[in-house]
Amino acid sequence: MWLLLILTSENPAYIEQIEKEGVIFSGTDRSGTRMEILEIEGHPFFFATQFHPEFKSRPNKPSPPFKAFLEEYLRQ
Repeated sequence: MWLLLILTSENPAYIEQIEKEGVIFSGTDRSGTRMEILEIEGHPFFFATQFHPEFKSRPNKPSPPFKAFLEEYLRQ
């Protein structure tokens, strides 16, 4: 899936075609041109990122993506 993020960063013309297949590009960079986060429609928890949330995580303050992943896992 990260390949889709790279592909759409280099050629945004593919975004619409990929979204028709159920991929949701839910986050961009500050300029709004580079796709940073994607999700899969209908999947209980799936996302891919180009940024590195693990660099912001701490044992007592996890980054939002990791916290959401664990919360969803515990809910299952």
